[in-house]
Amino acid sequence: MAINDIHYFPGHMQKALREISNKIKDCDGIIEVIDARAINASFPINLDSLINNKIKIAVLTKSDIASISNVDRQVSYLKNKGFTVYKLDVRNVSDCQKLTNYLNSIKSKKDEKFLKLGFPITKKRYMILGIPNVGKSTLINSLCKKYKAQVENKPGKTRAETLIQVSKYVEIYDTPGILSPNYEDKNLAYILASIGSLKIENFNKVNLSDFVLDFLKNKFPTLLIEKYSLIDDLNKNNEEILMRISKNRNFYLLNNVIDIERARDLLLKDFRNGYIGRISFDE
Repeated sequence: MAINDIHYFPGHMQKALREISNKIKDCDGIIEVIDARAINASFPINLDSLINNKIKIAVLTKSDIASISNVDRQVSYLKNKGFTVYKLDVRNVSDCQKLTNYLNSIKSKKDEKFLKLGFPITKKRYMILGIPNVGKSTLINSLCKKYKAQVENKPGKTRAETLIQVSKYVEIYDTPGILSPNYEDKNLAYILASIGSLKIENFNKVNLSDFVLDFLKNKFPTLLIEKYSLIDDLNKNNEEILMRISKNRNFYLLNNVIDIERARDLLLKDFRNGYIGRISFDE
């Protein structure tokens, strides 16, 4: 598939976006789950118009493998847009309890009046939004302290909206990952593929690994050198760098042929999982 022809918006996403547009009207707020390594790319532009006049919460996932200085800048940016921001390890139930406590604490003027009169307050309903494979389902499971949502480390696992009770006062909709209808900006598509939100199978692996290598050489050369024991190799072309990685890792086929494809796979896997170091595309 040529990068300029990417149109990754399968039927279940189109249906989900329509249903989200309808159901969000009855929600008190949204919880936008965002990959801290690529905050700008993790916020689909087609969602902006849906969340006006709602309580807005941003949960940054994977901030432990993102550039600290960039995350701090982006947190300020999101707060200026009206978001309450949490940096959470969505796998950690205790960490996610901070968000549950905040959701339970939100009271409207009507709620305050009801409490004074001794009446029960109504439940608040939130919708979890975000691109595929960003940690939405894992967050829900930690909030519920149970395995309510489907979790799998590949994009497109959740296919339908599910209403889940988090506490006595809070319930949330789990939604499928939503992407922009198409990606005319090839860099944006490559970013999403490299962090695991677009399926790598939809891309030419050589082009994608070249994108990752070029990004690291330009923005984080020290991390690249240290991870793969590269010394004077960064002035070489990408294939030569991958050959060096293959030699350093002893990746060989029969007859002592260098297995460069294995090096590509390693690079993409290491990058996706944060094994190379703390990086950010929003630098």
